[in-house]
Amino acid sequence: MDTITTQNNYIVVPPATPNDKSTTRKISKILADIEEIKEAHLPSIIEFGENTHAKPALFLLVSEDCDRPGLQKLIDQKLNGGFFRRKSITVRVITEDNLLLQSIRDAKCLIGWRD
Repeated sequence: MDTITTQNNYIVVPPATPNDKSTTRKISKILADIEEIKEAHLPSIIEFGENTHAKPALFLLVSEDCDRPGLQKLIDQKLNGGFFRRKSITVRVITEDNLLLQSIRDAKCLIGWRD
């Protein structure tokens, strides 16, 4: 995929080291009761012009009709603990039409899903 033409300012990459199980368990536990979330992925991203090092990003796949601003606010509240500030995890709420969704899935960093 040509990320330059997708209007995104980052590329998705697998983490340099696999996500540790305690991190994925903590995130999974925090997000478990949010029905709107279909999939949660924790790959890394490299932002163009920002830095050359990859940083973790939590991508949350939701349906098109979801109240994304409301959900983002709820997630920000739930993840506003010291653990996530120390880890500097970026959170992105996305839908099926996101051009990087396949790249996110290809990074093989799925931490949860709902049928």
